[in-house]
Amino acid sequence: MDIIFSPLTACKSLSAHSKGAYRLYVLAKAMAEGARYIVNTLDVSRVALEFISGRQIARDERAAVRLGLFRIEQGKSGEKVYILTSHHNAAICLGATKSSASRRATVSLADLFSDKWQAIAFTKWQDITTRYGLLLTSQKKQAERTGIQPQMQQRYNKVCGVVSRNNYAVSNISANHLDAVREFSTRAAPFAFKNHKTNQSYIAWRLPSTRVVCADSSAINKSIIDGSLISTNPNVCRKGSRLFLYGEMSFTKALKSCGPKQRDLYLFSYVSKSGAGMFTHFAV
Repeated sequence: MDIIFSPLTACKSLSAHSKGAYRLYVLAKAMAEGARYIVNTLDVSRVALEFISGRQIARDERAAVRLGLFRIEQGKSGEKVYILTSHHNAAICLGATKSSASRRATVSLADLFSDKWQAIAFTKWQDITTRYGLLLTSQKKQAERTGIQPQMQQRYNKVCGVVSRNNYAVSNISANHLDAVREFSTRAAPFAFKNHKTNQSYIAWRLPSTRVVCADSSAINKSIIDGSLISTNPNVCRKGSRLFLYGEMSFTKALKSCGPKQRDLYLFSYVSKSGAGMFTHFAV
């Protein structure tokens, strides 16, 4: 049985210590008939008992009712049933956004009740949010959106085999101006980067890492993060401004992807010998 869930809502349930309640909710949702959002409580318990105790089910049930994920009523046959809320309402109940519930993923029943469930929930969200590594997002930004702190993010990524690659931006500003940039710029830890081909040094800085689950067929560089970035169509137009671009294109063409308030643009250049992704920075 494949269970459909909202990754961001799942992440919010983890940060709110309500993973059991949300887990029971999505199981019941998968077992509900059609769009009626009604399911027999005994049917859900019978499946869940294969993985967790009856006492744990009772605790998760009480938590789910308290959070508003479902309510318990007596059906026409006299048996108790769950009246389930929608995925959108469940997202709001757990502190996610209503629109985030439209981004859904699937997980097997065994994984849902496994020790890996928390890691799976976060890495699924990370995959969708970063478009399998095409968008770079810092751990701090991910923590702001999910409530999961960087230390736990690293642990979850390790459990699910997520591979990370460091990324750097190289500007066209001479390293002679490094002291001024360090003093007045908002760039994080700028440093001097030497281009050995031209024997010139430029100002560079660290970008968020690329993170991909290499077992995922949609991931870039699924064999290992090495060489040129691979994607079916990395430059497909999306809503909003596009900060990081891949593929060979001129700066003039790349500018067409910028939003009206965008001030920076990064074009992927190459992977260094150390395995780091190198981006060329343009001020727009």
